[in-house]
Amino acid sequence: MDGSPQTTKFQMYQNIYFKISLCLLTLGLIMFGLGMIFANQVEASPPVLILLTVFLQYYHFVHVTYGVGSLIYFFIKIKNKIQNIKIVKTIVSIVLSPISYFLFYVASILLFMTQCASD
Repeated sequence: MDGSPQTTKFQMYQNIYFKISLCLLTLGLIMFGLGMIFANQVEASPPVLILLTVFLQYYHFVHVTYGVGSLIYFFIKIKNKIQNIKIVKTIVSIVLSPISYFLFYVASILLFMTQCASD
């Protein structure tokens, strides 16, 4: 692997993007679990929890856009210069993003339903 600043910078951003994707997936699972708990208890979920879920759901659009842009940047700029760099983490992150988005979507529906059912 070439030790050029462009390569190490791209890899650093790729690692950060991958870690954020894993955190979003974990948070999606947690929010889904909380939505299930509140729905089973027929108890109103805190409004802050709903706002956080909706905010993270909207953040997914920015996250996926950055991932696709990073992938395009790799194929246009970096691939031609450095042959042995891998983009596996970026591709895995792009695949995980819709899964975590779906979890946040279902969690937000469950949390919204608890607001209606508890009144």
